Amino acid sequence: MIMPSQQNTHMRGFQPKTFVPVWQESDHGILYDHTSTAISNVAITTVNIEKGVNALLVQAITQNLRYVLVGTPSATSGFRLTAGNDPIAIRVVEGMTVQFIGEVLGGFLEMQFGRMQ
Repeated sequence: MIMPSQQNTHMRGFQPKTFVPVWQESDHGILYDHTSTAISNVAITTVNIEKGVNALLVQAITQNLRYVLVGTPSATSGFRLTAGNDPIAIRVVEGMTVQFIGEVLGGFLEMQFGRMQ
């Protein structure tokens, strides 16, 4: 558990020491590399959690986004990622599907697969 006194005030609760990026090289490039993805306010973007990953580091760029760990997000429902806020780490488990959608057109999602220590 992260206590408020332990938080890095610049990152609002995100502690770089506890999040470790996960990547794997293959013949087709780097798997689990940092990703920047345009997010629609109509179509849902699905992220499948693979083996060895237990956290996603995410940040909304340009527009607010919504996400859910179970179910289907909409432009008005789901957890909100506010554009311009610092990145947050979402705890996940292998086999989980995280779904994202924009509140309005023009959002971008910055994402890195990782492990929380």
